[in-house]
Amino acid sequence: MKNDLLIQLKSFQTMAILFWSKRLNAILSFAVVFAGQHLLAAGSLLGDKANERLVSYEMSAPKVGWGLLVALAAIFFLLVARTLVERKAGSAWEWVARGLRSWMAERALSKVASLAVVLFGACAGFGVTGFEFGVLFLLWIYLIVSFVHALVMFADMPAR
Repeated sequence: MKNDLLIQLKSFQTMAILFWSKRLNAILSFAVVFAGQHLLAAGSLLGDKANERLVSYEMSAPKVGWGLLVALAAIFFLLVARTLVERKAGSAWEWVARGLRSWMAERALSKVASLAVVLFGACAGFGVTGFEFGVLFLLWIYLIVSFVHALVMFADMPAR
């Protein structure tokens, strides 16, 4: 199998494992939103706390987009650093490229996955329509993050 296809398949697998590892976040956000919408009285202290938490989930939604924008900027810098490493082996750019790659793979994409899974759980707390929207949203973000992860792996590949 071609090396490019193997990288893409590995990215899909890695991101599926990452998203699945964040499932507890989805369950907690689902429980908060479901309780706030269906079980707790609107004026009660617990109802107000659940509504406050729901608002914090709503406010975290734009962070997914900003996280992906930062990830794409980091991929650009990774490509530049990798090119400079290829021109001058043993330079300081080598540790910059390694640092960017590990930061992207371990932190940035993990944060985006956490936010996406939390938003999925919050959407599912609203019922069937929210669940359908949440599944489509989670699938869309999963595909985007998988492709971004593959771009990181492609950018980090040494020249042939």
